[in-house]
Amino acid sequence: MSGEALVKININPNMKNDFHVTLDKAVRDVFNLDILPEAIQNSPVTPEGVEYNQAKFDEKKHRPGTKINPVRLHGTGHNRQSLDVDFDDTPLGTQATLYGQSGYSGYLEVGTSKMRAQPYLWPAFVKFYKKIVDLTRR
Repeated sequence: MSGEALVKININPNMKNDFHVTLDKAVRDVFNLDILPEAIQNSPVTPEGVEYNQAKFDEKKHRPGTKINPVRLHGTGHNRQSLDVDFDDTPLGTQATLYGQSGYSGYLEVGTSKMRAQPYLWPAFVKFYKKIVDLTRR
């Protein structure tokens, strides 16, 4: 994935250290408590994943045709379980990296020549990034 977002803020040098601590906490809190959970919740499930899970359910329960509980119709969960966020301190402040380790999370996000894009990382970021600014104003 090649999209990056950078927010630049000019700070009075006397307040830089206090602000850096506040910003660090805001970035970590928003990514851990808002953005990552939203991305996990919105990680796409393909119709094939739903069919696969239904077939496994039918096989296990030996009752073909019994519909699986909708709460369990979430694909294999492999991509969702692989999502994580890392933080690095940089001279410009805390850098958060939201990523998946499933091997196909980027393909889900941006699509391929044979599969439509199903964004879930970027929309989670867009939904909550302004909260970081709001938290630093307090």
